[in-house]
Amino acid sequence: MQRSPVIFWLLLAATLAVDLVAVFWAYAATLDRTEALYFGLACSQLSLICIWTSFSSARRFWRWLAPFAFTLAVVVLTILLYERGQAWLREPAIAFDMAMAYLGLWIAQIMLLLVGLWLLRERWQFSVMHLLAVMTVGGIAIVILREADIIQEIWIPFALWLANNVLLAMLAVVIHKTAWKPVLRLAAVVSVAVAFGLIITMFFGLGQSNATAINIIQAIVLFVWLEFGGLIPERLALSEVPADSLAEP
Repeated sequence: MQRSPVIFWLLLAATLAVDLVAVFWAYAATLDRTEALYFGLACSQLSLICIWTSFSSARRFWRWLAPFAFTLAVVVLTILLYERGQAWLREPAIAFDMAMAYLGLWIAQIMLLLVGLWLLRERWQFSVMHLLAVMTVGGIAIVILREADIIQEIWIPFALWLANNVLLAMLAVVIHKTAWKPVLRLAAVVSVAVAFGLIITMFFGLGQSNATAINIIQAIVLFVWLEFGGLIPERLALSEVPADSLAEP
């Protein structure tokens, strides 16, 4: 059954409203106090854009730029919210490192998630343009990761968060395609999110105490959009999703 476009636009409006609340709250109470909500929304929405990019039937090259445009906007917003924009003025070098770290994390998430979603399909179709895109994004990610000195100091939690975001999104897609009742799918996605969050917390203790909360928010956002947003054709097997080419107009 095809979802009504009205539901999509209502869901988009609600999402933007929640985003505005999260941003204003982060500005008023500082980002450190609201990071669970803020980063839960940011990471899950980036994953949703990647899912839409991968499964969309619109064969347009511009849609592949959407995750990167979203990432650039969120990175700039995140740095501006730290110390209410004073970080750039007080310690520009540290602010630059932070920007490169977030940019590296989310660009790597885009690359791995798009490749992972492609691998979920049984009917693979790979073109030269796909290969060129992967090599280009991979090269950009490597340059950014090398430029961010802070990543070299925290590469283990960085790698864990990257794996967490990618695997959580992929498993949300897999669970969404099951024939389970919605309440069971929600429970399964949240359970995976809690398990991943506890693993991160056990590895790093109180330093990552918000991991479970961030993951629960990600799980809820992913579930709601996959269930009601129509990002993936309803009850369509992953192997039946058209594997389009970047080269097509």
